[in-house]
Amino acid sequence: LPLPLPPGRADQFKKHQATVAAVKARLKSLKGTTGSALTPLPPAQLPGIVMDDEQAMTTGIWMRSQFTKSYIGSGYRHDKNEQKGGKTARFRPRLPRDGNYEVRFAYTPGSNRSPAVPVTVIGADGRKTITINQKQTPSIDGRFVSLGRHRFQRNGPSEVLVTNAGTTGVVIIDAVQFLPADEVGKTTAKKTAPKKNSASQKKQIRSLERQLKQLQKQAPSQPMYMSVEEESTIEDTRVHVRGNVHNLGAPAPRGFLQVIQMDYRPTFSGKESGRRELGRWIAHHDNPLPARVLANRVWHWLFGAGLVRTTDNF
Repeated sequence: LPLPLPPGRADQFKKHQATVAAVKARLKSLKGTTGSALTPLPPAQLPGIVMDDEQAMTTGIWMRSQFTKSYIGSGYRHDKNEQKGGKTARFRPRLPRDGNYEVRFAYTPGSNRSPAVPVTVIGADGRKTITINQKQTPSIDGRFVSLGRHRFQRNGPSEVLVTNAGTTGVVIIDAVQFLPADEVGKTTAKKTAPKKNSASQKKQIRSLERQLKQLQKQAPSQPMYMSVEEESTIEDTRVHVRGNVHNLGAPAPRGFLQVIQMDYRPTFSGKESGRRELGRWIAHHDNPLPARVLANRVWHWLFGAGLVRTTDNF
């Protein structure tokens, strides 16, 4: 998160942000921003089996966003164009029956997106990788692209794997839809025609894009500090069997050290992670741990050695 700036620098920073916002707004107006006519769509309104990005098993840190409004569910996620090869998302549905399914992948397009995102479908007949150009508007309702028809068995492998390995640009994950083959004809699949710009508009767009790039290079720096962000869904962490994040065991309820006998034991809320409760428990006057650690460190500072010599581990 950003730290406060001195008055002079704060004014400079705000002025620069306002200029960037004005250029972006003008670009948006000229381009007819992709997805501008679309609004967020709840998964329940879609046929078949739909897995939102929140249900995907991920590795690496994917940033949540709601900037482009054509997303499915509560938002979408992107790889921040960072740690290429270190981020994956696995969509593993529970299919009701064996058979052929059309698999569709949803993303929000944009000019900063990756032109070649590898998306792998894993089914009864093996693996097939499809490369998606996320700069382009999805061809199905402006939200989905088809990954083809694939055969799945209810108790066999069924997965869609997205990775940012070998990509340039921002990689988006939003949702995956599994449509039984006999239901595909019953769903609407409107082809979205790309919006055309005149020659003069294209010239203005190129000029504004150059201006925006220059402004972003000249952006005044702002010191940042590290903080935490609560998850949108609060739940207990599950045991990772043998340390494998993909092999989940039973939930491990949040709690405190059992060896310390304290009457004070705060309860956890379903709306917060529990960091606040942990802080109160640590700082509570009945908790002996902070007092003994502090006393030992003060003794170490005054006399050159603690009552317990290992001041950081006792």
